Amino acid sequence: MQFCKKINLYIFNQRKKIIIKNRKKKFLNYNEIKNCLLLCSISNDSDFANVLKLKNLLISDNKNVTTVCYVKHKKSTLKSDNQVIIIKREDLSFWGNIPENVVNQIYNHKFDVVFDVTQKSSIPLLYTLIFANSAFFCGTSENRNFNFDFILETSELQSINDIYILEQFVFYLKSINSK
Repeated sequence: MQFCKKINLYIFNQRKKIIIKNRKKKFLNYNEIKNCLLLCSISNDSDFANVLKLKNLLISDNKNVTTVCYVKHKKSTLKSDNQVIIIKREDLSFWGNIPENVVNQIYNHKFDVVFDVTQKSSIPLLYTLIFANSAFFCGTSENRNFNFDFILETSELQSINDIYILEQFVFYLKSINSK
């Protein structure tokens, strides 16, 4: 299994070089952000309540939020809707590619920022990152397989959760003045 993961990461990195080569970066403070893409990963369906908490944290600040949630458990019953895209293991190709309809949803929508609150890379969410139509990407230092514009250092923190990570992104982006 470890060998397949290495091959998948190699293929992802080759595609990443091609796709994001011409990306124009733009740094935004929190007040300038209107449309967000929120990436998260859960182990099973029972963890979905945390995803809704994350989404509602941004909605309470009058942000339009589209959420992409990767469910690691094989037997998920969660369903996608207009604002929450569920990626299940059964939806993936052998190489970990996300379905074309998800790629189109993400690529055809312009986001001001992408918040990746995961602490470990997963191939489906890495593909989501490279297809996201955004000029500003926020992620954690533990997710080293993507070149984020804003990185939250999490390697020395013992136990943190996704809500803490998102709250820290919001806190720092609110305190930065854009010129």
